[in-house]
Amino acid sequence: MNERKAYPNDLTDAQPIWKWAGLFAALAVSLALYLPTLSYYWVSEDFNFIGPMTIADVADQFTFKPLPIFFYRPINFLSFFIDNQLWGQNPAGWRSTNLLLNLLTVALLWLLIYRLRGPLLAALVAVIFAVHPAHPGTVTWIVSRADVPATMFMLACLICFVAYVQNRYRRYYLLALAAMVLAILTKEVAVITPALLLLADLCFFPQPGVSVHPDRKLPRINWPTLLRAKLLLHAPFIILSAGYLLLRIWLYLAYHVGFGYGFNSPAKIYENVAFDLGVILGLPSAALIKGGLAIAVLLGFIIASVALAWWVGRLGWFGLGWLFVSLAPIANITAYDTTSRIVYPATAGFAMLLAGALNKGLTNLNPELSAAIPPLKTQNSKLKTYFTALLAVTIIAYGTWATTVHNDEWRVAGELNRSFLVQLKAIQPTLPSGSRLFFTNIPVIYKRALAFNEGLRNAVRLTYNNTSLLVYDDFAYRRSSFMNELAGQSNKPTYYFHYSDDGTLKQYPSAAALMK
Repeated sequence: MNERKAYPNDLTDAQPIWKWAGLFAALAVSLALYLPTLSYYWVSEDFNFIGPMTIADVADQFTFKPLPIFFYRPINFLSFFIDNQLWGQNPAGWRSTNLLLNLLTVALLWLLIYRLRGPLLAALVAVIFAVHPAHPGTVTWIVSRADVPATMFMLACLICFVAYVQNRYRRYYLLALAAMVLAILTKEVAVITPALLLLADLCFFPQPGVSVHPDRKLPRINWPTLLRAKLLLHAPFIILSAGYLLLRIWLYLAYHVGFGYGFNSPAKIYENVAFDLGVILGLPSAALIKGGLAIAVLLGFIIASVALAWWVGRLGWFGLGWLFVSLAPIANITAYDTTSRIVYPATAGFAMLLAGALNKGLTNLNPELSAAIPPLKTQNSKLKTYFTALLAVTIIAYGTWATTVHNDEWRVAGELNRSFLVQLKAIQPTLPSGSRLFFTNIPVIYKRALAFNEGLRNAVRLTYNNTSLLVYDDFAYRRSSFMNELAGQSNKPTYYFHYSDDGTLKQYPSAAALMK
């Protein structure tokens, strides 16, 4: 029988109803925000996954061979296959899966912080995370869900790891390893899991070989003992992460970073990280954070967040470490408003840092300042509570409003697609097999949401239930092939369409008329 070893985990003594109230509140808020999205239409690459799909397609994803895409995310693809079989071409069913995965992630984040810091902080962290306005890009957009289950499995891994450290039951350790395997097979961002485990270990638990003496400011460290203990505890997770990275490089040597575009310059990486921080801070758009402003934002955030973590304590350092560790894998990805989805894991760390500060109470930020301001001089606990509560409500209210606005952008993008396809079908009820269709000015992006983007070809084919249709559009990086095909001679039936800015689709008799 394994020996049970107790570690302090800062659980507070609270009545059962209060222990669960925070979780119910976070889930209720998340449900209220995303339940309306079940009625939204397909957008972008959604159309690429709602056609016929077989178990052989899933099996291909789990084989160690290069695929036509440069992602190795078999668990995420498996979720698409299950949705495809259950719901077919009903977007509400697919979206309900995204909603459920997000609710599970919120619940697991609450459970992790509950085990580490107690129910009150767990409630704050979970609610702030649930209303973060960067989430619609991965919760509302169906096929961009990968960050949600990846974060969910990372949190499950952390919870099992914490349970093992607290109780020393081997089954928790094995469950943590299994959860990490699921995480890295869902999305590559999960390679950060070993770093998150080390952060949790160092921030919340006593360390072997480290002793504190009253007459010494710094602890005394027996480095061989400490390093040996850390190596034994963390080596399997590090090996898993390194093994996955080697596999990914082997499978996609030319595409293993930055969506296949190679390494960006340091200046561009600074801009990417600053942009992502702007999104994490809840800005409606971070597109203007470039050049010198990007460096200023990055340095300012680092200084402010380190000071905040120092004040908050262990949860603050854990949240700050989580945030920057989560940003590392995406720093090379060129940031746009439509890529806000990739900060989903990082927002969990931001929620911890922010919740820790709210819990601490702003009146303790600077004792000299508190003494200088008469209303704060008495250190009235009620005033501190009211002020902190007001700030928390303001943050949550802003997150709720901003998330609702962002969700609505995805709704409009879906309606643009629906209207486009309805008009196309009305103009041309049937199409011969092998027909060529040329489109100009199609709805690609609506504000921070994607409309057709990469999904136009399959959207048209599904509309006519005909996979032989050849579809071309003049969107920026496809314009060259569009013009070549348009100028080429063909005996296939050919159709020309222009989508006007007022939302009307019009057919033209010839290529010359289309391009006039």
